[in-house]
Amino acid sequence: MPITYQNTINDEAILQIGMGSIPDAIALSIMDRRNLGFHSGMASDFLVDLMNSGVVTNITKPSDRGVSTTAILLGKTKLYEFADNNKELKLRPSWHTHSGDVHLLKIS
Repeated sequence: MPITYQNTINDEAILQIGMGSIPDAIALSIMDRRNLGFHSGMASDFLVDLMNSGVVTNITKPSDRGVSTTAILLGKTKLYEFADNNKELKLRPSWHTHSGDVHLLKIS
């Protein structure tokens, strides 16, 4: 059986997802997971779908519990409208999103 990201992303994992078509495709292929966290330097349109569907809840994160954390938003209008005044999404400096205090599953 080939090793795929779907085999390694378990419920309650805290994700750091890179940019590009492959990370985007992986992010959208894990819609059956539960209670994932998101703590990443950059966020794209996939985050809207993961949060709206309840896949990303951030309830197990040791830092910024209950909110998705990112330094940069890079996407379409849908992402920026979702982010505007959204209390479940926090923009933080890159020193925070890359601090190493959170054990991340990195998808690049």
